[in-house]
Amino acid sequence: NALLACLDMLKCGVTAFMDPGTCSYPDSIARAASGLGIRASVADPWLWDIKGPQMNAIDRGPVDRDRALRLLGGQLWRNEDSDGLVRGHVSIFGMGSQSDELLRAALDTARKARAPFNMHQSQSIDDAEFDDRRYGEHPLVHQAKEALLGPDVVLTHMNILREDEFQPLIESGASVIWCTNSWYYGSRTVYRNPMPRLLSAGVDVTMGLDVSKAAGFGA
Repeated sequence: NALLACLDMLKCGVTAFMDPGTCSYPDSIARAASGLGIRASVADPWLWDIKGPQMNAIDRGPVDRDRALRLLGGQLWRNEDSDGLVRGHVSIFGMGSQSDELLRAALDTARKARAPFNMHQSQSIDDAEFDDRRYGEHPLVHQAKEALLGPDVVLTHMNILREDEFQPLIESGASVIWCTNSWYYGSRTVYRNPMPRLLSAGVDVTMGLDVSKAAGFGA
């Protein structure tokens, strides 16, 4: 599966990708990427400590703060080889599945290693509103106040942005991986696409894919 995914990316001209901490076997990604000559960054999978609104039960990824804290940074050893095609970063799942304590620990781990940090954020209406309720304010506003944003942060999705969230995100220097399929099928009829505004403000936005074959199966 990893080989096929990497081959498909190379065929489409993609030469580097970041796994968002959702592959149960990072070593498989590393072997496939190295064998094909594509650059990759991998992280420990399924790290969370709250049952968020979109989370299903995953046997290999129990909702457990102690486990998540213990596994943070487990792929950073790959960065010891400065010429390696496969690097490591720190990732938690995000999207309403993380406490501030886990998010802060993950950021601290990444920053001590001078590595990127990644999580899913504000993909759809349900997780954005879940964050609204638990924070008492919009999530990007809260994260900015708590110093949980920065130029080393990479946020996946960001489809649901309200007016007061744009400036904190822009000023933080964080990057965005935008998955067009999740926006198209999940929120385009309710929330306006925020990416043109982010791009015009100088935010680093790159493309991602939420899941392969989400629609048009067999096309």
